[in-house]
Parts: sequence; C-alpha cells; structure tokens
Amino acid sequence: MNVRRSFARRCAALLTAGAIVSALAACSASTADEGAAVSNFPTRPIDVVVPFPAGGSTDSVARGLVDAINKEGTFAHALRVVNREGGNGTIGVNEVLQSKADGHTIGFVGPAPFVLQPFISDVPYDPDAFTPVVQITSVDYAIAVPAGSPYDTLEDLVDAADAAPGSISIAQGALPYTIAVRMLEREADIKLNPVDFAGDAPALTALLGGNIDAMVGQTAGIAAQLDAGAVKVLAVLSTERSSALADIPTAVESGWEVLVNANTFVFGPDALQDDVTEELSEAFAAAALSGQFEELMAGLAQTIDVQDGSQVRKQMASDKETFAPLLQQ
Repeated sequence: MNVRRSFARRCAALLTAGAIVSALAACSASTADEGAAVSNFPTRPIDVVVPFPAGGSTDSVARGLVDAINKEGTFAHALRVVNREGGNGTIGVNEVLQSKADGHTIGFVGPAPFVLQPFISDVPYDPDAFTPVVQITSVDYAIAVPAGSPYDTLEDLVDAADAAPGSISIAQGALPYTIAVRMLEREADIKLNPVDFAGDAPALTALLGGNIDAMVGQTAGIAAQLDAGAVKVLAVLSTERSSALADIPTAVESGWEVLVNANTFVFGPDALQDDVTEELSEAFAAAALSGQFEELMAGLAQTIDVQDGSQVRKQMASDKETFAPLLQQ
C-alpha cells in the first residue's frame, strides 16, 4: 500500500505516524497557549455524514477513521457514522452544509457532489460554501479488458477505435468514469461506445461475460481480477503507477494524458470555526496514520494521502477547470 503523508500546517516536516501524533499534540498545546482552542468541544456526539449507502468504499473508509478516533479516545464524546444516501451524494452533503457550524455535524465524501454534480444538475447548495477539513485518501482508476481480448495495450484499443469509430464498448457509470472515457476520446481523437452501469461490480460482470469490450474501474477491484487472471489492465489513469498495479503503465506513459482520480475528505459547513476545524483535522489525520487504519486501507487497496484542507480546495478548483469542458459537451 502506498502512503502519502502530506499533512502540513505547522508540523509538516514530521513524517512518521508517531512523530505526527506527537507534533499534533504539541500544536494543540500551542493553540491553547494562544487562547484559541475550544476546550469544551465537542459537547455531544459528532455525526459524520456519509452521503452514500452503508457498505460502500466511502462508508468503509469513514467507519475506519471513526473507529480509530473513538478507540484513541480523542474526544470526550464519540463520533458516529450516519448514512444519508440519495441524489448522487447531494442529499447528505446538503444536510451537512445546512447544519450549525459548530463541528457536531460533519461529512465524509469524495469531490463529485462539489465538483461534478453541479455541472449536470441543480444542487440545493452552493458548492463553494463549505469548509474542507482534511483529505484522507486518494483512489486511482484503470482501464481493463477481458483476459481473452485482442487488446494488449492501450494503443491497441485506441487503434481499433480509430479504425472503427463507435465500435468499442466501454463501461462507465459514476461521473469520474464518464470523465475518464471523455478524456480518452478527446486525447486520442477517437469515438468510443460508452455503456452506463451502476457501479464497478455490474460492469465487471458484463466485462467478464463478454458483453462489453472494456471498462474504467477503481484499481482495487481491477487488481483483484488481474490477480485471478480474468482481465488484462491496459493503463492506470494517474500521474504515477499504482501500488496495486505496479507493472501497469499509466495512460500518460502510453502517450495520452488521461488523468482521473478521486480523493476522500472530511468537510463541514461554511464558516466552521477555525479552532474546531483544527481539532478535527488533527484528530482525523492522526487516525489516518494509525496502524489500524493503514491495515484497513491495505485491504481496500486505497492510498492514504493526508492533505491539509487548503489543498483540498486547491485541487477542487483545478478539477473544475479541467472537467468543465468535458461535462459541458
């Protein structure tokens, strides 16, 4: 498992989990000396809203974090995960954004409800009016074909699509997948035949059954099928090779700048108090670097990529600029 530790703030130079936890404690003490800490936070249990069903990958990550924080006894009151599914994440996100900005209702999500969903439908909130607390993980995507496919490389697939526009069927579903397909079409100047699926599982079923030619999916699920000999992976859609698919080239290495990944992060309503944001950020960052959480992420084949809240907003701004032309097609 790849672990990127980029938690900055005043303690950014410390790179081991133990050192970071110690530094966070020191930072908290410093904040208290400055008279900025909220000594009585929280005054009741903290609801961590996950805007997707229980059992999914985002939910699993959130529960792992909450378990680690509660086990450590970081706060006087426990954290609890609350699932508010619906609207492609917008219902749960709206609940958090409409809550009181005191830190007792926060959310855990990927960027789609803020970056992508507003481009394709009306959302009941201002997608810029929120407080990013801390990023926790990043998720990579890859393009796969059945083991018996005639395509051994991304170039093979692109050449076939170029020779017969619209003949190559490729699974897409959630917005990151759609973005990946449109990016590949734009970068390679080809026309594919996108087929919508509700998620990776049904897309994999269709791929393995020979009902589609290719799919975009999360590296975790695709890596498992590669190990089983059921698929070939043509490219990883990230800037670096995936630790789960170390022998597979990136699309960039293959000649096409197709870069799609998703992060998960903790957020709160707009104008969340600075000192509460700091306490939450430190607690979640320490939990993300705990052995308990690292073990869970290894099983999910996700990358621990702790980033300061300001970096979350910076990445979102970049994503919006990149994805807007693709979503407005």
